[in-house]
Amino acid sequence: MRPLNYVFTILAFFSLISCDDDKDNTIPTNGETYKISVEFNWTSSNHTSYLGDFPNNAHFSPVIGTVHKNNHSIYKTGDLASPGIKLMAETGNTSTLSSEIDLQIAQGAVYDKFFAEGPAGNQENIQLPEIKAYNDFHYLSLVSMIAPSPDWFIASRNINLKNEDGTWKNHVVIDMHGYDSRTDSGEKFTTPDKPTIPQVEITRFDENDDIVFATLTLT
Repeated sequence: MRPLNYVFTILAFFSLISCDDDKDNTIPTNGETYKISVEFNWTSSNHTSYLGDFPNNAHFSPVIGTVHKNNHSIYKTGDLASPGIKLMAETGNTSTLSSEIDLQIAQGAVYDKFFAEGPAGNQENIQLPEIKAYNDFHYLSLVSMIAPSPDWFIASRNINLKNEDGTWKNHVVIDMHGYDSRTDSGEKFTTPDKPTIPQVEITRFDENDDIVFATLTLT
């Protein structure tokens, strides 16, 4: 009887491995593909910010974003900026933020990330790679540094790509506003670095500084 029990044990072991492989390779279904475009529109004529005069060489860092589950995003007002958001908001470098997103993908909170290579001018239209959203991952968030600035960025968070009846939205247009990562205490666009110690929570620009820096369109 012992050899027979041994065979059953081996078969059960390989059955478990097969189930795990099937789980790991599961691909979400019932998805929809979207095209993403960002129209930057930050000019001296629409610049009314109390944060300082319209800067020379105004531009934005590479856009980076995620397709994710509800209420999960790469940033959130009221929370401390992650090291990746801090680096992006202060320098435009998205490498650390990209690594943070990879970890969120491995944890199952994010399905995929997307980004546009290179900085964009303050009056420029860019097309990002097409993204695929799914029933469990139908929210989108993205960020880009306002440059030059101490630690400011534009963003849209938790954009729902589904209607209330569960159908996919055909067309989404979102204004992108400014946020302060609160990791640097500079008060003007070209103020020298002045790290905020201790770091405080991310906030959206108030009404005195509320500029529509860009418009996001999904189709």
